Parts: sequence; C-alpha cells; structure tokens
Amino acid sequence: MALEGRLDQVKVPTFVVAGDEEAWIDGSNALRDGIAGARFEIIPGAGHAVALERPAALNAAVDRFLATLSI
Repeated sequence: MALEGRLDQVKVPTFVVAGDEEAWIDGSNALRDGIAGARFEIIPGAGHAVALERPAALNAAVDRFLATLSI
C-alpha cells in the first residue's frame, strides 16, 4: 500500500468499510489499524463493490458513521 508508512498522518475522522467477501480485506484492516481512531465496518454479503452489491447496507453504515461526528 503506497500510503502505509504515512497513515499515522491522517488526522480527520475516517471510515473504512469492506465487504465480508472482499479479497483485499487485509488492506482494509491495515487502513483501520494505521489510522488512529478510524471506524471500521464490514458489510455482510458484499465483495469489493460494496456500493453496487449492498447499497442500502452501505448507506446505513455511512449514516451511522456520520452521526458520530460533531460537525
């Protein structure tokens, strides 16, 4: 991952989402672990194209994340 060595520089609220059938789940886990305070959610029944495969579940997850922010 090109940003792997710089993830600790991310200082904004971050939401990492992945499908439970995602082949690149290790990359999502690396983002979650590398960005302090990142929120991580797995969408069941989705692969890499979560937005296409499970749009309602993704929208609900994003809504939950946004509800945690004070903006």
